[in-house]
Amino acid sequence: MDQLRRRIVALLLAFLVIGVPQAHTQQNANSSEVRLERLPAADLGNGHFRNPILVGPGADNTVLRVGQDYYMAAGGGWPDQLIWHSRDLINWIPLTRVLRTFSGRAWASDLTYYQGKYYLYTTLVDLKKGRVGPLNFAQRSLLGGPTKDEGDKAWDNVVMWATNPGGPWSEPIHLGVFGLFDPGHVVDRAGNRYLYFNKGYMIRLSPDGLSTIGDLKKVYDGWDYPQDWVVECKCLEAPKITYHDGNYYLLSAEGGTAGPSTAHMVIVARSRTVEGPWENSPYNPLIHTVDNDDLWSRQGHGTLVEDTNGAWWVQYTGYERGYEVFGKQTIMLPIVWTADGWPQVPLNADPTKVLDSPPGEDLGNGMPLSDHFDSTTLGIQWQYTPEEIPGRDFRVGNGKAVLVAAGKIPGDEAILPAGATVLSVIPVNHSWEVEVKVTVPPGAEGGVLLDGNLFGDRTWADLALRDGQAIATWAGQANYLPYSGRQIYLRMRNIKYDIACFYSFDGKSWKQFPNATRVSDGRRISLYAAGQGEVVFQDFKYSGLD
Repeated sequence: MDQLRRRIVALLLAFLVIGVPQAHTQQNANSSEVRLERLPAADLGNGHFRNPILVGPGADNTVLRVGQDYYMAAGGGWPDQLIWHSRDLINWIPLTRVLRTFSGRAWASDLTYYQGKYYLYTTLVDLKKGRVGPLNFAQRSLLGGPTKDEGDKAWDNVVMWATNPGGPWSEPIHLGVFGLFDPGHVVDRAGNRYLYFNKGYMIRLSPDGLSTIGDLKKVYDGWDYPQDWVVECKCLEAPKITYHDGNYYLLSAEGGTAGPSTAHMVIVARSRTVEGPWENSPYNPLIHTVDNDDLWSRQGHGTLVEDTNGAWWVQYTGYERGYEVFGKQTIMLPIVWTADGWPQVPLNADPTKVLDSPPGEDLGNGMPLSDHFDSTTLGIQWQYTPEEIPGRDFRVGNGKAVLVAAGKIPGDEAILPAGATVLSVIPVNHSWEVEVKVTVPPGAEGGVLLDGNLFGDRTWADLALRDGQAIATWAGQANYLPYSGRQIYLRMRNIKYDIACFYSFDGKSWKQFPNATRVSDGRRISLYAAGQGEVVFQDFKYSGLD
């Protein structure tokens, strides 16, 4: 009888475990990790939220609603095009990275849903393939009008598709449109599909959305802002089209993204047809930074989205004053429709103020960065260089991340481990701390970098172990301490970019390096392995200190 009871209890427990919805299991685990790491959250938990709604890898985002669910695609790093999921527009959890075959960096994308499939249109940018070479944004905006198949190959427009936003996604399918960027998808009321691009160009798509028909056509000239505005360039880009109440509404960005604080903006135009003619809003711009002392600068690149209660919002990006190193962060404001049919941000809606939250379910928030490396699949938080191949250059599992050392160990005169193998995460707090256990073989160096762009070569702080030395170095400073043994615990602490470094023999008792520094950049935290052999990392811990 007792044995029968035990079997019944075991069956009930198994049923309960199997019956727990996967989304809620993910939500609970994610929420616990977020609280532990003290990641920033927009949701104040009382029916209100505060911007930004997403910090971190969120450049040039695009948002989409399908039923009760919202999906966002955002660029940055490699692998690229991170898909996020939400049911309330303010709490977002990551699903997958779409782009994994490198043929250039992805620029602004458009995520759309049509007849049971998800499509991600984007521009792959590889200046090595182009005729013009590297240009600043203002120069790029002045390039002549391209034609299909004959534009500059540095800008290659592609599409990927999936039946589930969490993947699997197709490989990039080339559309034969070069020299333009920022594709924006739209379907007219008859079911015809089109792509818009920067500088007001458009082209017809095939019914399956995977190829183009006919030639490019220029259909929109943008909005002429006052001549005394302080902007980088007109730079008409980022078209996002929404149908509402008999009109197509075209949101575009102007002003340039890399110029003055007041450069970028969101403008609105409308038309009864997809091909125009387009009428500019008398209330333009919809979004714009008017004072370079404002908290959010270079605000632009917006998308309209309707929530499940029929209220409208605009999601867009902006740079945080004093923390421009974070890149474009995601901001959201409510939209009201004027009596004459134009979207406007209410006068009392300010990106620095507390705002009423949209309705919906909280699925969890943020992308935890800590990793015990228990899974043989690399965590979604990690990025690496396009040249690195998982399995060949690094592997994870059984509590370890093993990086095959490569490149040159830096000498005393430099801190850049050129060509090293790296795994990187993007910090999301103004102040943070990371810890990791490192095992380094003879002939190798391994540790933690705080550096700039994943595709660049700037290193701002380096904390590592090599043969007989514990190292903390940065521009103009060097700390080389005698250290015996092959294992070390490393800690890097950033207090609003004042950097202090620590080391430990056992992970419990810590010693601080005698000198500290302040960095002017520091967009990513990287584990790295230089020299020869295999460097082992264990128990990577990230904690927000805000």
